[in-house]
Parts: sequence; structure tokens; C-alpha cells
Amino acid sequence: MTDAIKTKVAVVKAAPGTGEAIEAAVRRAVELAGGLPVEAGSTVLVKPNLVVVPSGPEAGICTNVHVVKAVADLVREAGAVVIIGEASAPSHDTFVAMEAMGYDLLREHGYELVDMAKSETMVVEIPGAEVLKEFTTFRLAVEADAIISLPVMKTHCQADITLSLKNIMGTAASVQKPRFHYEGLYDCIVDANTYHRPVFAVVDGITGQEGAGPTAGWPIQMNLIVAGRDLVAVDATCARIMDFDPAGVEVIRRAAARGLGALDADAIDVVGESIEAVRRRFMRVMEDPRPPMDRLTIVQGEDERSRRGVEPCQSCRTSLAAALMMMENAGTLDHVDDVTFLIGDAQPPEGADKVVAVGRCCIDELKGLPGFAPGCVPRSSDIAAAVLEVNP
Repeated sequence: MTDAIKTKVAVVKAAPGTGEAIEAAVRRAVELAGGLPVEAGSTVLVKPNLVVVPSGPEAGICTNVHVVKAVADLVREAGAVVIIGEASAPSHDTFVAMEAMGYDLLREHGYELVDMAKSETMVVEIPGAEVLKEFTTFRLAVEADAIISLPVMKTHCQADITLSLKNIMGTAASVQKPRFHYEGLYDCIVDANTYHRPVFAVVDGITGQEGAGPTAGWPIQMNLIVAGRDLVAVDATCARIMDFDPAGVEVIRRAAARGLGALDADAIDVVGESIEAVRRRFMRVMEDPRPPMDRLTIVQGEDERSRRGVEPCQSCRTSLAAALMMMENAGTLDHVDDVTFLIGDAQPPEGADKVVAVGRCCIDELKGLPGFAPGCVPRSSDIAAAVLEVNP
């Protein structure tokens, strides 16, 4: 395959320490990746990741303000109208998250900030969708002429890693987000990307997270910007930088299989820094020493992947690990001690009277009983609630 038909992804190292250096790195990455494909007079939604209210910019949870500013400046310089919009998790206020990240700087430069969670929604149809035949999203995202995804480079307790494709889940209305889990997280994310078709991604790898991300992981300083027009290629490149096989990351694999972009290394022209020069293995969720998994009784059965002869899915376990940290913070962790957790098609062992069945691969007889945490991937909050249901 020749360079002429490869998709281009830029990897740029930012000088540490200043906002100016970060903005310069973003500009360089966008330039190397071929520039922003936005037209004068168009309206562009710049979509950062502000999933929760962070303790501060150093936590590696939310998109750095200087990454957002640099992209917004480039959009404005192209003659387009910039709207910076996000919808944080339902229990978090987007504007409070913006304040914690220093987004007042953006207002000072005349940019409009929108909490999409408080904006008008609409239901759209997605032709060819695997799951989301109808999608409840925000009118702002629908009516924008272009969307640019600005995620943070992080591990994720339910999706292995979260990057530019996963960031588009934030265009789902709050009432829609649980459905992503109950009906199939990975395909729903791909469906949302199929509908919105972001035109560019700039990944904030200045400070990300490893371990029990995306909100409870360990901050990791990479001082990187990764950018490109092909979100699958951008995410595949980030995965390789993080030392993940992108073909094993379901969101990336399924997006590539649906024709949304390039996954294979020989189809991607990495410009700027080489992957080898910046690669650093990110701690996986299950390698994080904090979730007390050793106090659990888990019975593992077969799942959809293992029945196909593929390496078994770990997502129910990683979501369970996140649930443990959630329960520990809430002071309810002791409730897990008498509970047996069933993953895959495992049968309840004899004598187990407090059972939590996790995920849609569990046997049908358990799905209507107390203690069932539905979904693929099940939400950590649903697992925690199921524990308290069977062992109040």
C-alpha cells in the first residue's frame, strides 16, 4: 500500500509546562494531519470530554482547555462558527466541569460554551444501524455542519480504552445513554458515529489516565497530541501508543468493520513522532491494585466471545472492578462478602443464596430475578445496585 492512499495520523510531542506549548503542539498536529476540513460560514461543534466534574486539570479526566482553545482558534481562523458543547454524566453538571477545567479562558476569547444536557433533543433515524435504529441526540449536534471530537487518552472500565469514537457517546441524550449499555455498548457507539460522522479528532494525550479509568484511574503524563481526519485510524494509533492491540478493542474493531476508517497499521501513515518513540504501556483496568477483587466469589462461564473461539470478554469483570471502587467510596463494600457473582453462562453453585448475575451473557433463568445487572457492558452502578438488592 502506498503512502498516497494511506490515511494520515499525526503524533506530536508537546513541550511540557505551558498552555502556549500545548496549543503549538495542537496546531502542528492538525497541520501535519492535513488541516481541519471545515468551510467558511459553517457551524462546527467542538466536542471535548467532560464526563464528570474533575478534581482539577491534573486528574487526566477531562480535555485540557488549551487543546480545546487551539482547535477552536483554528476553526475560527477558517471562517467557521465555533460552538463548544458537551453533556456530562447525568449526575454531574457540565458547566461545573468546565469551570474546574479552566474553560472560563474560552469565554474570555469569545467562544460559546453549551451544556448540551440542558439543550433541546430530537429523535433521528440511523440507516443501517446495528442497534440504534432511532437515536435520541441533541439538536445542536444534528444541525452542526461538522463535529470535531476532542477526547482524552484514557483506559476505560467498560471499553478497554476511550478515545475519539467513544467520545461521541456524549452526543446521546441522558435518557439514551443507559440504552447503550443494555442493548450493546460497542455497536451503539459505532451507530452514533455512523450518524454524526465527526470530521476530525484531536486526542488530548497531555495528561491521561491508566488503570481504573475513565474517572478513577491514575494520571499519566504523556505530553502528546494525536490528530487526524479518520477517527478509527486515530484511535488505532492511540491504542498502539498505549500498547493495546486495536483489533482487540471492540469499539475500534467494529467501527473498522463497518467501514468507518482504517485499523491496520499498513493503512495508516503516522507522521511526526513514530509510535515506537512515544509508546508507553498503560496499566489495564484489571491491573489496578485498588479494586479488592480477591474478596469476591466469582463463577465464570462461557460468553459470546469464548463460544466463538475468541479470547473471553473481560468487560463484565472490569465493570465489576469499577463497581467495587464505587461501593468502597460509598461505604457499602461489605455487602459483597456473601454474594456470588456469575459471569457468562455460569450456573449458580449449590448453596449460593445471594447471587448477582452480570451482563447479558448470563443464563435466561436469572434475567428476571433480583440481582441481575443487565447490559453489554453492564453499568457499574447497576452492578452495585444489584449487590444491595440481594444483600441489603
